[in-house]
Amino acid sequence: MLLGWEFVDTFDLVGVGTVVLALGTLLLAWWTRSAVRQGNVELERAHRPVLVPLIDVADKLEPRFSRGAATAANRPEPDRLYLPVRNIGMGPALRVVVTVEFGDDEGRPSTHGIESCCEVTEAGISHLAPSAVLVIKNPPLTKMTGFSATLDYEDVAGTGWRTTTRYSTTTKAFHDLDITERS
Repeated sequence: MLLGWEFVDTFDLVGVGTVVLALGTLLLAWWTRSAVRQGNVELERAHRPVLVPLIDVADKLEPRFSRGAATAANRPEPDRLYLPVRNIGMGPALRVVVTVEFGDDEGRPSTHGIESCCEVTEAGISHLAPSAVLVIKNPPLTKMTGFSATLDYEDVAGTGWRTTTRYSTTTKAFHDLDITERS
């Protein structure tokens, strides 16, 4: 008797081998399943979008505010905030919602209790385009000021992502850039 098994008169190596083979097959199936799951996660993350605000002085791409009448066809329209962004990820950003909250010159929230938010929605931003300019119509501004921006968007699998940052008119740069997965 071996481990509660009773054999005829001989040690049955075929039976023991079959049990060992079955256990090995179960272990291999479990490992394969976890490897496939990990591969799916890596594939999704490799093709996810990553939206970042853009400043490109050479191409004059920077956040700007236009007030008054446009003087030429190539000039910005009046009363618009232009926010250039770039998708540096490997997949398209879908259902893009950008919320801008105006504040002081450093982009920190206003301490005056003034409602200063506005929002723009885009269907998507391609990862193949060098940049996209989001246009916010009629922002509550009289001149360019600092602001904080939140960009909410999804990848093709429906996973939500969020980019947050703030823009300083003093340094003419974005600060505190953070990219996270939304739950």
